[in-house]
Amino acid sequence: MRGDLVEHYARLLDRHPWLRVALCWTVIEPVTAPVDCAEVVRRLGGDPGELRPRHPRTPDIDVDHDRECRYFVDQVGRVVTVLEFAGEGSRREVLRWLSDGARVHSAFWNADGVSRLTYAVYGDILTSLQVNLPDERQGSDPDALNADLGVLLAATGAGHPATGPEHPAAGPEYPNAGPHHADTGPEHLNAGPRHGDAGPHHANAGPDHAGRGPDPGRDDPARATRGPDRADHHRADAGPHHTGRGQAPAGQAGAGDWQAAMLAVIESRTGVPLDEAWPTRPHPAVVLPRLRADPRPPTSWVDPDLDAHLRLAPEPARRAARGWLLERLARTYGLTGEPAVVRGIAALAAGHGVDEDARRAGHALRDRLAAHTQSVAVGQEAEDDPRWRRAQAGWALAAALDPPPGEEHFEELRHARLALGESWPVVRAELRARLRGAR
Repeated sequence: MRGDLVEHYARLLDRHPWLRVALCWTVIEPVTAPVDCAEVVRRLGGDPGELRPRHPRTPDIDVDHDRECRYFVDQVGRVVTVLEFAGEGSRREVLRWLSDGARVHSAFWNADGVSRLTYAVYGDILTSLQVNLPDERQGSDPDALNADLGVLLAATGAGHPATGPEHPAAGPEYPNAGPHHADTGPEHLNAGPRHGDAGPHHANAGPDHAGRGPDPGRDDPARATRGPDRADHHRADAGPHHTGRGQAPAGQAGAGDWQAAMLAVIESRTGVPLDEAWPTRPHPAVVLPRLRADPRPPTSWVDPDLDAHLRLAPEPARRAARGWLLERLARTYGLTGEPAVVRGIAALAAGHGVDEDARRAGHALRDRLAAHTQSVAVGQEAEDDPRWRRAQAGWALAAALDPPPGEEHFEELRHARLALGESWPVVRAELRARLRGAR
């Protein structure tokens, strides 16, 4: 990659610092069929006849940011570029349509510390990465961008998207960073293998790793990005999308300028620049409703068939089946000597409330077993370690006896699968049979 690309984008962003607050730059290269501006607007659900010239710094007072997005759409030779400020170009639903017969690269960041570089071809997300976790790439081909990520990896070594110099903790107000972008989390990509994270059983993947504490909300894709849309205040020198507070200092062109590096990666792969004059001139623009989100399972790790059986079973059968599973785990790992835990399992199976002593005992058991796994290696080696599996049984018991508030996710199923390993298919079949027989 040419070294001057990062410098170019650093100058661009320093000259127009409102772009550092939030930006989504998407480059669409037709491959098997022509794609022009009109076709892109149609794929986004709009009428190309509504495209009108508009300056990007004109205040967006006519846009309902909860439901709509303004897209700036340009033809650059046979390529189409789209710039907007809401991150729509990083959503799976949008990329799937834009990449039909095409190759698409997208770079997105916002004032809430969200940042994502995504690569899609023929309706498939090949690679997607969060800039603060560049080694944990998702997608059906997570390594597809590897040859071009050197400059981005160098930049992330000196800055952090969520708290780095470009985005102080109390960042600028921005109206497009609310709950509409909650579905862009990596757990909901149409992803196959994951790079650096083998899914929920990976030893470093949150509560599955016995040495880390619980995080009941971590499977909520909106947890990191959700927030009420903020008021849209404008001032003459701040651009249309923020107040001007908390802007990036000028001169962030050093190794830590991950925003410039993201844009440089896209130009190096497509040959299509975001030129320095772009923010100063009008572009064809259109306001469109946001594409509807794809259906989502209750959690990213869910076993759909077993989850549906549990939720559709009569309440007594569901309780009995869960109690049977927990008893099986307790017997398998010699945890029946915990009177409060055994009492809690019986109460859960009978439909009685689990008392505070049982809840505390479940947490204490989980933490005690977790402490025995501090020296366990990560990855497959951890999954084969009896201490790690026993700790997963502790996680299952604690999750069932004291679930987080809100919708029930049957978290114990996840940890039971990890705890039982190769014997899980037999246990799962028995659990499913118990539920089927009760209907």
